[in-house]
Amino acid sequence: MTTSSALRLRPEPDGRVTTVVITHDGRHRLSTSLERNHRPLIVVDNASTDGSPAVARQLAPDARVIELGENAGAVARNVGTRAAESPYVAFADDDSWWTPGSLSLAADVLDAHPSIGLVAARVLVGEDATLDPFCEVLARSPLPRSPLDPGTTVLGFMACAVVVRREALLEVGGFDSVVHIHGEEERVALDLAEAGHRLCYLDDLVVRHVPDPGKTTGARRRRLARNDVLTAVMRLPARTVARRIGRHVREGRAGVLGVIDAVTRLPSALANRRPVGHDVELQSRIVGLADGPRPLEGGASPRRPAVPFIFPSARARDPLAPEGAVRTMATCSVCGNQYDGAFTITTADDETRVFDSFECAIHALAPRCAHCGCAVVGHGQQVGGDVYCCAHCARESTGADLADRV
Repeated sequence: MTTSSALRLRPEPDGRVTTVVITHDGRHRLSTSLERNHRPLIVVDNASTDGSPAVARQLAPDARVIELGENAGAVARNVGTRAAESPYVAFADDDSWWTPGSLSLAADVLDAHPSIGLVAARVLVGEDATLDPFCEVLARSPLPRSPLDPGTTVLGFMACAVVVRREALLEVGGFDSVVHIHGEEERVALDLAEAGHRLCYLDDLVVRHVPDPGKTTGARRRRLARNDVLTAVMRLPARTVARRIGRHVREGRAGVLGVIDAVTRLPSALANRRPVGHDVELQSRIVGLADGPRPLEGGASPRRPAVPFIFPSARARDPLAPEGAVRTMATCSVCGNQYDGAFTITTADDETRVFDSFECAIHALAPRCAHCGCAVVGHGQQVGGDVYCCAHCARESTGADLADRV
């Protein structure tokens, strides 16, 4: 690539955002992506053996290249984040880059909305720019959002396609060495949400991702299963850990080996265990219930399949019953709690669900306002096929002549 063509590809610098690229033996991938990335630029090399640091310096002489003595995995992003001097940091892999204008827009959003700690971008995969399926999952997130804030509230992201507040990431410890790489996003997302930061998906931000063909392998699936379990050990209840182990064992050889790998790292995960509070844990369950399991496709970036929260009923001893007596305890299909006072709801399409509280039933069944995203518990307002929580939201979205009172 000539110098003039590289300059045409390079977006205008914005001092509010530093791009941090991590690489490991990515020499050929850097030749495609690096010159397209936003400045200021930091490249963190994970102990490559193919000359990647020299290639990075040649392709981007204005970039800072940091060479690590060992492959630190996702922790390399922490190194780049600490080296950055800007308030915001954008992450990219050696096979991805941000499209022109996206990072300036992300910085504008973060400037205007202090409650937002992280913004996730739309990812277009391959030369044909196919939408990554995970973006569809983020776009339909069931979590409530404020009408005053942009984007969709989420509890997950793709590490090569986010802009984060530098201080917020460092305050929650950044990425960790327990997980290392692949599926490293979930623990960071949980910790940011627990710290009070909103995570949002903005479709207007765009990242191009051109992974190597056949990147999804048995070894990668094994690593994802391992890290899925380890993340649950570090931040989620024991029952969630057990469910994830059971699910991965049922997936086959890669899942079983991943669980075995997780056992070998269990002491480190337990040493880093800090369970999130009830609100964030419930959000995690709701997101998993809404998403359902997601297959790992060949061309798209594989992410952790969401947990399907549908469990068999259990039998437990009643402490007030005679010795030896048991009673059946139903399991809430949202939070997984086994409760003798659970109730069932059958919807108009004959789907029956079990809940241990009205809170869980509302989270699972209440329609979402098409404008602000909140759960519509009462009658609401309906315009066409969309439901709104109040006349204001209906007017804002449709212009309909509705009023809260007459």
